Amino acid sequence: MKKNATEFLHKLTNEDVTNMIGANAEDIQIISHLNEILESKGMTQKELALRSGLRHATINEFVNMTKKNINIGHVIQIMLTLGLKELSELFEIKVEKQVPAFKFCSDCGVKITYKQYLNAGGVCESCKSKY
Repeated sequence: MKKNATEFLHKLTNEDVTNMIGANAEDIQIISHLNEILESKGMTQKELALRSGLRHATINEFVNMTKKNINIGHVIQIMLTLGLKELSELFEIKVEKQVPAFKFCSDCGVKITYKQYLNAGGVCESCKSKY
């Protein structure tokens, strides 16, 4: 992956992602399989931390999904250390409520996120400010 794409992904927060897809954070569930993977490999969180170069607290946050924002670099380091090939081996993402990602402003036709569409009454910010 190009460096600028990695930087872009790293800067995305959970709120950015939920805004892009038009869902609320409570509609998205991220399930970590890290604990099961560690158990199957006979490895502890502390051992993974030592092998990956990440803090033990960081590994624990991934196991318990207590981290608000996920650092893609940490995910890649964990995957490399454990020999995982697919992100789906590490995480399962469930979206409870399917909503369209984008709609179009009813006034000017510009593409806006579904969340913006709902919050602004079907218009973009520019058109909303006209009223």
